[in-house]
Amino acid sequence: MRVNEWLADGSAGEDDWFELFNPSAQPVAIGGYFLTDDPAARTKSPIPALSFIGTSTNGFVRFVADNTPSKGPDHVAFKLDKDGDVLALFPPGNGSVVDIVSFGPQQKNISQGRFPDGSTNYVSFPETPSPGESNFRTLFEVIVSEALTHTDAPLEDAIEIQNLSSESVDVSGWYLSDSRNDLKKFRIPDGTILSPGGFAVFYEYQFNPEPGRGQSFSLSSASGDQVYLSTATLGGALTGYRATVKFGAAENGVPFGRYETSTGPDFTVLQQRTFGADAPTTLAQFRTGTGVSNAAPKIGPVVIHEVMYHPPDIGTNDNTLDEFIELRNITASDVALFDVNYPTNSWKLRDAVDFDFPSGTVLPAGGYLLVVNFSPTNTTQLAAFRARYGVPVSVPVFGPYGGKLDNGSDSVELAKPDAPQLPPSPDAGEVPFVLVDKVKYGDTSPWPSIADGSTNGVGISLQRLMHFAYGNDPVNWLAGAPTAGGANGPAALALPVITRQPVSTNGAETTTRSFSVVASSLTPLSYQWRFNGHPIAGAVGPTLTLANLTPAHAGRYAVLVSNPAGAVTSVEATLSLQSAPIITVEPEGRIVLAGSNVAFAVEAVGTSPLRYQWRKDGVVLNGQTNTTLSVPNVQPVNEGAYTVVITNIYGATTSAVAQLVINTPPVVTVPPQNRIVNAGDNATFSVTVSGSAPFRYQWRYEGTLIPGATNSTLTLNAVQGSAAGGYSVGIVNAVGAVTSITATLTVVLPPVVSIQAIDPNAAEVGANPGSFTVTRSYVTNTPVVVNLLTTGSATPGADY
Repeated sequence: MRVNEWLADGSAGEDDWFELFNPSAQPVAIGGYFLTDDPAARTKSPIPALSFIGTSTNGFVRFVADNTPSKGPDHVAFKLDKDGDVLALFPPGNGSVVDIVSFGPQQKNISQGRFPDGSTNYVSFPETPSPGESNFRTLFEVIVSEALTHTDAPLEDAIEIQNLSSESVDVSGWYLSDSRNDLKKFRIPDGTILSPGGFAVFYEYQFNPEPGRGQSFSLSSASGDQVYLSTATLGGALTGYRATVKFGAAENGVPFGRYETSTGPDFTVLQQRTFGADAPTTLAQFRTGTGVSNAAPKIGPVVIHEVMYHPPDIGTNDNTLDEFIELRNITASDVALFDVNYPTNSWKLRDAVDFDFPSGTVLPAGGYLLVVNFSPTNTTQLAAFRARYGVPVSVPVFGPYGGKLDNGSDSVELAKPDAPQLPPSPDAGEVPFVLVDKVKYGDTSPWPSIADGSTNGVGISLQRLMHFAYGNDPVNWLAGAPTAGGANGPAALALPVITRQPVSTNGAETTTRSFSVVASSLTPLSYQWRFNGHPIAGAVGPTLTLANLTPAHAGRYAVLVSNPAGAVTSVEATLSLQSAPIITVEPEGRIVLAGSNVAFAVEAVGTSPLRYQWRKDGVVLNGQTNTTLSVPNVQPVNEGAYTVVITNIYGATTSAVAQLVINTPPVVTVPPQNRIVNAGDNATFSVTVSGSAPFRYQWRYEGTLIPGATNSTLTLNAVQGSAAGGYSVGIVNAVGAVTSITATLTVVLPPVVSIQAIDPNAAEVGANPGSFTVTRSYVTNTPVVVNLLTTGSATPGADY
């Protein structure tokens, strides 16, 4: 067992935790073991009796380090120190430690652990804590870029992936799945190479070939779903890198896709499909799409336009009565906030608060409405609210909503009903709710911080800057005086202005390069740099310095600049690395059958563009200039040594040799023969095979593997009757396998003779001979001579 992951510096109110992992193939009983943060006090926190760790996806157990074991068997009698600590697992008794880890100062809300599971390599998981699950890290180079789930003819479910890197990526043998407990559902076919920025699309006929059976899966349009893209070795082992997207219910033909915001990527509803054949007349035509860049997010027809999430407190009490959420119809047509075909199914607010709009509600073109935390039937409260914010009487006010808007951070979602699911759908009767708009606000940079409880009379609200721009992005919101029921106003403070943008640059490996930004503001500024769309931890100043450059630093850089009223993002600047090619994954040799299709692949980093040239036995292969070399229908002429030379303007490197060899599978030419031996003698079976060596042998008795019996000959010493039965041998080489016929071993046992007196206690008087029964066992088809000897006064012919 291994201490596999831990979090020692979580959010306020969040307990420390850690995880144990069982790497074996059998469950482990851990009752009676001890957990401790002090190896000198090994019995500090006993694990209760009847506790177990399972295997595979169940081979993980999370423990809460809250120093309160009375709360349950998964709570321990210590906490973790964020400045560094020790975690140890001891067995019952005085045995040596099972596992122990020591860690240093921890980052806020970032777990650490072994990667891959159970290894000696410790890493941080800034975006992917996984208590009680397999450890994984985010895959940034290749992502799930689009998904289609609601698919009436001529469409079907589809998943698009994209290579965001500047180099080709071979994704052969990677996996797609809809379940984190079974990541290896659909294996991406061999030979799938993504060019820089390139796409691949997989359709339902591929990942759902047998609906409802085996590893097949489809995507739920009614309940929402998730997609996992997992990297794997050529042998099929998961490496622990994973790209994941999650999404809700969908309208027919409307896709979800990746959209990069100022704080990172979202997976949201798109304006239109972008799989490549997006206005098909037939399903076959739709399946010809190979992926294109995503469309913009779908905005409207109604948007979340203003949020008052923390009006000034009333004394020391939270003021929930003055909260409000404003919606705006951004179209030129009226919008019914209900399903006109099923009028009782209405639009709703959810997540931070819960509110269902009354059936029959219509929001006029360009109109506004407000949702509040009190009942508008309270005319006194409603009049006070309208007066406080100057809300026109023409603007409807709805309420009360359930819950409240959190004063720190929360997510407000607006959803509309889709048509109810009908039989024979497994979700028959369910009413899917499709996300229309969402804003996950916060009260700290880069969100406008003065929208939190400011006290200039009626407070400051959070207001959408551009109603037609994406809502879940802090650069599209400002803090200003409330404008409930009307057009949003200016920011309460002047927003930051970038006066000098970051500039693209290049540099050689091991050197240092910097990006900088100059911005003006009347108030202090905050900065957050991003790399390829993801925030860089600790990069919070106007200058970003990158020391000791490596190929991993090459990419896109931008900075988000904010003040208490709002934020603005810079243009993207690119860092190009002056680096000769470095091979990160060498091509591997292949032993194959004649007629097979073979692919050699190489991965390299270095300054783009990288150029590839494959060779066979040192001779250039014309036209073979990709990261992958395909050799179809392999024949003897194709055997040889393959290499690839990779060049750029800074140098060249040649790969290791990958040998291509043709083998023939094993064929049994002389099978093992039946044997008849006497008990106590030795018995020998042998097999002769043809084909390409080396061969591996495995003998079996009655179908059960015989440990250690791995030669072409099997010798059984001093056999007894229990050894009788069928013997066979399996033979394997690099390209095939065969099992011999079964040979029978017959063990001849010596006869055993027994003599039993029928009337041993009878009194023999006169001519009254005694009777005996002579029996034999085992072999009965050969004659046996039995000599009877007598003692005493018995008379032949009279007594026997």
